[in-house]
Amino acid sequence: MGRSYDSSSDQTMYETSAPMTLPAELEAGPPNSALWMEGRLIADLMASAREGQLILAAVIPLFVAVLYQYVWLPGLIAWTLGTIAVTGYRLYAMGLYKRDFINAPSERQVEFLRRYGFTWPLSAFVWALSGFLHFEHAPVYSQFLCWLTLTGIGTFAAMSFASSLDTMRSYINVLAITCLLPIVWEMGYRWGFMAPLYYYAMLALVLAYWAILLRTGTRHHYTLRASVRLQQANAELIRSLRQQTRTALDAVQAKNRFIASAAHDLRQPVHALSLYADWLHNEPHLAPELAPRIMQSTKAVNELFDALFDLVRLDSGKIKPDWQEVRLDELARELIMQHTPLATAQGIELRLRAPALYAWSDPIMLRRILGNLLSNAVKHTAHGGVLLALRPHGQTVRLEVWDTGAGIAAEHQQMIFKEFYRVPLHQGTAEGFGLGLSIVSRLAVALGHPLGLQSRVGRGTVFRLTLPLARLG
Repeated sequence: MGRSYDSSSDQTMYETSAPMTLPAELEAGPPNSALWMEGRLIADLMASAREGQLILAAVIPLFVAVLYQYVWLPGLIAWTLGTIAVTGYRLYAMGLYKRDFINAPSERQVEFLRRYGFTWPLSAFVWALSGFLHFEHAPVYSQFLCWLTLTGIGTFAAMSFASSLDTMRSYINVLAITCLLPIVWEMGYRWGFMAPLYYYAMLALVLAYWAILLRTGTRHHYTLRASVRLQQANAELIRSLRQQTRTALDAVQAKNRFIASAAHDLRQPVHALSLYADWLHNEPHLAPELAPRIMQSTKAVNELFDALFDLVRLDSGKIKPDWQEVRLDELARELIMQHTPLATAQGIELRLRAPALYAWSDPIMLRRILGNLLSNAVKHTAHGGVLLALRPHGQTVRLEVWDTGAGIAAEHQQMIFKEFYRVPLHQGTAEGFGLGLSIVSRLAVALGHPLGLQSRVGRGTVFRLTLPLARLG
């Protein structure tokens, strides 16, 4: 051999193995879908929050106009300033959301609501405190307008805040409880809980409306959640269809390239056969000279068709491994004997290092893999030699084909396993169809035998096939 080989220095440049099964969580759906759902619902909550808050801000002066002549003025001023302060802070928080969170991922959406979610129940508390100002202190029509406003606020909250169940419930609960306080206060402080019947009627109405708001808001929340879930499912379906469409288009393009390459490679030997036939028809006496050329072209056509049929059978899944113990050293010796005449004709040395080993594989498919690798190695080696070595490695055995050929540059090392790919300006590539290594790769995948490649330009190449070890000989 022209050089020595050290298998311990291998760094695999290309590997192929059996198809990988997706984890269960990826089969079921996208990860963190619950978090995505919460983020989407929070985004829906914030979509109309600013407009709603501006409407409430516009109600403040109307509230003051209705009450200022009839209620305790310092209390009304304090309530007005508190309501304006809370409204201003909420608008500030919504401005921050629009600036920093509106297009943020779900984690940031949840973080925003965790940080500023207290402003919703705080707003409800401030608005409901108005009951201490007007209840039994303003004319009946003014009280009616104020209670009607608080009822509208509760209804608005049940519908607009339903995207976030916790936010909606906290707002309505605080609003209802705070509205009950002035009624209970008047009943106890003024009447010693011997109040007229209409007090109890108002208490019952607030409690009933509280329950209705919670029930309505909860139902609306689950309707919104189902809608968002449907949107998510539709988005996943669209994404899947787009991916399948791209895959199908890629497959069509690959098949077109495959057919074009096959037609191109088939044209040359068929054209040669046509020329030789015309030549033989016109000059029959040249038959001894033309016969070997006709045989060579016929052989090339047969080899191409055989390779194409192999690829079709592999792609269709019709080739199934017949698992059994394979005596590797005997198989290696037969292949060495088969390829020795070609190696000798090229002036290179073909060597074997094969201890007695048994592995689990399909003997016919394995023979095809090693035969193609040896054929390529011999074809692409002009000086030095080729080595076929069997090396046990733990519970596996490595079948290694070394050569001292031209080597394969890094940019070509993955492409050589594609159909009809030939390394540019590579010795021996013009003689083949570029299908041998594609068949090797697909057979290795079908068997689940990892295939590795290491190569250095100008130094040579090694292919490694890893098999499960059955037993030592």
